[in-house]
Amino acid sequence: MFLGVHGRERAETELRRIVCGAKFELLENEGSVRLLGPDMSYHRVDPYLSGYLQKMGLAREDILSYKLSTERVDFCFEDCWTGYFIADRLRQHRQGDDLTIIHVDGHSDMMATLLCLSGDMLTDATSGAVFNPACSSCWRSAIYSGSVTIGNFMTPLYYSSNRIHLRHVTNYLKLCEGCGIARAPQQYDLIPNKQFAAISKVDSTSAGEAGSYFVAPSPERVLEEKASGWTIIHIDLDYFINDFNGSSRDSGYIPPPGLRTKAAERMERLFDVLGSVGPAVDRWIIATSPGFCSAYHWQWLLSEINRRIRAYENATA
Repeated sequence: MFLGVHGRERAETELRRIVCGAKFELLENEGSVRLLGPDMSYHRVDPYLSGYLQKMGLAREDILSYKLSTERVDFCFEDCWTGYFIADRLRQHRQGDDLTIIHVDGHSDMMATLLCLSGDMLTDATSGAVFNPACSSCWRSAIYSGSVTIGNFMTPLYYSSNRIHLRHVTNYLKLCEGCGIARAPQQYDLIPNKQFAAISKVDSTSAGEAGSYFVAPSPERVLEEKASGWTIIHIDLDYFINDFNGSSRDSGYIPPPGLRTKAAERMERLFDVLGSVGPAVDRWIIATSPGFCSAYHWQWLLSEINRRIRAYENATA
């Protein structure tokens, strides 16, 4: 109906808004849309990415799948794997408990997903397979299909059996904001017969049915908020340095030294505050954020973060 009334160009524009980080094909004759997996064209903006991958013996096509876990830290390039790692912890021994996620990231990552809502169940829009937020293999399938992407991976966690309390440290906002979170399925004129998993902010000082959200530009203010249940810390390198934010620069881009100076200050402040509050951290999850934070900085940033995590763990053991 929408396609017939508004035409292909308008329909494709609307679809891009809906699918966000996924590639798609509009099948005009069939009146349908085919998802083609995550759109990672933003990787091309970083002239230093290929060199970093080459040193690791990897290629660009390995970026999406790459992940690594050590005794205390989970590591990935694309931060959509955060939910995959958290699902493993939920499955092991934490279902039903409140979970606080300290989200150190330039973005909230709470957009609507392309997971369909059917009764109380979520299903992958591409396959119809049931999506369980506490199942790592479900996350893997949804990430590869494009149903969950880098902009919305926090949202499915609010559909788990756990109440989620997101404590967001960001450098893009000037004001503090606190609210409850409710599940709020999203429906689109272009796809009228489906509801997609999304969330909404509830004007409340207490947690909503699905949990809560608090964001502030200072780690001090964020960590003042009382943590509930157990705690995971997710760190995206674009909190410290965001060279591109997914957009291209000149081909001869050389990051100015001041970026690392500011990053070092942010890191010192973050870990100082963590040290003073001393939450018991179940897992640390680190994402490099290709196409946002340049690979030029990764070795230095990861080395500094890992050094500080070890110091924190030793101090709180």
